[in-house]
Amino acid sequence: MFKTALLQLRTKGIKNIENEVTIDFYRNKSLLNFDMTNDRVRVLYGPNGSGKSSVVASVWLIKQLFNSDSFLARCGSGFLSQLLNKKKKDFSISLLVAFWDEHDKRPSSFRYSMAMAFEDGEFQIEEESITFVSSARLDENKAKTILLARQGKLEVLDTSLGNDFYRDFEGEVRNLCRKSSVLNLFTRLLNKKGYKDAFLFDVPNHKGNRAIYAALMYFLTLSVYLDSSDLHENEMEPPSDLFEYLSSVSKEELIAPLLDPAQRGNRYSIRINKSDYGRYEKYVKRLELFIKQFKPDLKGIEIDKRLDGSQYRCQLVFVYKAGRVDFEFESTGIKKLTNIFSTLESAVGGGTAFIDELDANVSGVYLRKLIEFVEQYAKGQLFFTAHSLDPMYALYTNSKAIYFIGNENLISVWKKNGNTRPYTLYPDGMVPGIYFNIDAFDFLPCFESEER
Repeated sequence: MFKTALLQLRTKGIKNIENEVTIDFYRNKSLLNFDMTNDRVRVLYGPNGSGKSSVVASVWLIKQLFNSDSFLARCGSGFLSQLLNKKKKDFSISLLVAFWDEHDKRPSSFRYSMAMAFEDGEFQIEEESITFVSSARLDENKAKTILLARQGKLEVLDTSLGNDFYRDFEGEVRNLCRKSSVLNLFTRLLNKKGYKDAFLFDVPNHKGNRAIYAALMYFLTLSVYLDSSDLHENEMEPPSDLFEYLSSVSKEELIAPLLDPAQRGNRYSIRINKSDYGRYEKYVKRLELFIKQFKPDLKGIEIDKRLDGSQYRCQLVFVYKAGRVDFEFESTGIKKLTNIFSTLESAVGGGTAFIDELDANVSGVYLRKLIEFVEQYAKGQLFFTAHSLDPMYALYTNSKAIYFIGNENLISVWKKNGNTRPYTLYPDGMVPGIYFNIDAFDFLPCFESEER
C-alpha cells in the first residue's frame, strides 16, 4: 500500500472563501531528501467568519463525493447553496499529494482537482482530474494528465486497462459524472466489470495506475470532522464500503472512517455491520483509553446495541463509580473528544485528518500535549482550526505550522523571527489582514437598556 502525504491545498468558492486560498503542508519545494518530521501539524487562525471552517468544509465536500455516488442528489441544491459561496456560485479545490512505497527511492506526487458550478438550477461537477507529477522538484509544467472528465465527457484516461475498459468507463462518465465523482465511478466499474485484478497487477509499473491507486489510498485514509451545525444538515453521509476491494488495505485500517455518528438525534446513533462489530469493539477499547487521559475517573465504555437487519445500532455508555451515562447526556467536552477520536486515529496511523475547532471544549493543558503527541509520534498529518492561543504555545517554534486567514481571505504564515511570538502578535492585531480593533467598553451599548 502506498503511503501518502498532503503537500498543498488550494480552494475557493466555499462558504466565506471567495478568493483562492493556498495552504502548504510541506515546507520544501522539492521531494529530494523528503522528510515530513516538521510538517505533521498545521493550524489555521482567524476572526469569526473569516473562513477557517470553510477550508475544512471544502475537504469535507470532496470526501463526501468520494464516498457516495448519490451525495449531490441526496443533499440537493438547497443545501449546496448554503455551503458554497453566495457570490461565486462555483467551487474548486486542488490537492497536491506525495506518495511512495518501500521500493521507491523518493516519492512521486499527483494533483487532484475538482470544480463545481451552478447550472440549469442545480450544482454540477464541471471538471475533475488527476495529473502525475514525476519531477522531484514538483515542476508541474512537466505533469502528465492521467484522468480528466470535463462537462460530462471523459477526455483522458491513461491506465493499462485497454479499450474495453475505456469504452465502459466513458459510458459511466457520460451518464453520471456531472453528479458523481469520477474516482467513485472508476472504483465501481473496477468491481462491476471484473477489471480489479488487472488494474492492481499493473500498479507497480504503470504511471497511470500508480497515480489513480495513490489517489484512492489518499481519500480512503482522509478523515474530516466538521460540526453538522456548520453544514445546515442534520445527517452526514456515512462512508461506503466501496473501496474495501483494494486488497492491500486491511479491515483494521478501514474502521476509522466508519465511526462518526450518522444520526445524531437517535439514541442508537452508530450503525455497524455485523461483520465489523469485532473491530468496533476494539475501537471502543482504544477510545476508552483516550478518554481516560482527560477523565481519569472513567471506569469503562460499554456498547449498548440492538440488531437492525444486517447491522447493529449502537450507543456508547460511559461508566463511572457514581453511575452510567449515555453518550447523549455526556458533557460537551467528552462528546467532542469522542467524536474526533476516529479522525485523530487517521492522522496517527498515516492518513490526513482535518478537524474544525479542535480547541472547542478541550482543556488547553491537554490540548497542548495532544498536539505535541501528534508532532512527535503520528505517522500522518493533522490540520485543525482554532481560536484559543494554546496551540500557538505548542507550535510557535515550528516555522510554517501556524497559518492565519484575514480580510478578503488573505493567508499569512508564522515564521520564526527573533524574540517575536505569534501568541502576542495575533491578539495585538499585528498579523496582516487581521485587526482586533476592540476594547472592553465597546460592549457597553450591547447591554444597555432603558430599565438600566
